[in-house]
Amino acid sequence: MTSQNPMMGEPEDEELQKLLRNANIYLRREDLDSAETNCRAAIDMARDNAEAYELLGDVLVKRGEAQEAAEAYHAAMKKAADPARPETKYAKIVLSLSEAARHESDLQAAMETPPTKSAQRSPVVGFLASMFWPGLGQWYNGENTKAVILASAYGAILLLLMVTGQLQALISVFVTLMVPVRTHAAAATQPGPFAVLLWGGAAAAWLYAVIDAPVRAGKAPKSPSSSYTEPDI
Repeated sequence: MTSQNPMMGEPEDEELQKLLRNANIYLRREDLDSAETNCRAAIDMARDNAEAYELLGDVLVKRGEAQEAAEAYHAAMKKAADPARPETKYAKIVLSLSEAARHESDLQAAMETPPTKSAQRSPVVGFLASMFWPGLGQWYNGENTKAVILASAYGAILLLLMVTGQLQALISVFVTLMVPVRTHAAAATQPGPFAVLLWGGAAAAWLYAVIDAPVRAGKAPKSPSSSYTEPDI
């Protein structure tokens, strides 16, 4: 793979080839210290020898010294007549270094970012909101779908009772029950069974909303950071 250096004599070139062969043998045997020693001796003997730099890069990769290996491959690229192989190795290790740096940066950011805590909602506020209008307490708790269903159902029932004129009759009945008056005026038009059924549905929605809102508000929401697990490195 390496052409003879015209500036070297035959004995020196033979010694260089011996160092490179030994480096290859030691590398295959996983004797990294001996392999690196032979590579560096070959580089000292022939600074322009691309094979010696490439072999040194291979040894350093085995050692896990990626940055130093990248420098060795880069030197081999500049000195090789055909830089395709060291260039491929250089590209792979640079990509590996970039991925490792990004991974470490993401991990560091995740470790340094304090967990976000959602604000604790007040059960009293949820209770009062739902007492005023069913669904408001659920909206306060962030349960938008439930809030829309309760508020819409309650509003639709009241609107239907108002349109049919039954709401006034129901109110008159409640007033009569709370303040009994022995007058003919108190004997107002009695609401029909359908109106009573509708009013019962509205009352049930109101009662559910009033009970549900403070209970749900008192439950602490889960922190998004609780699902974080450290990635394997």
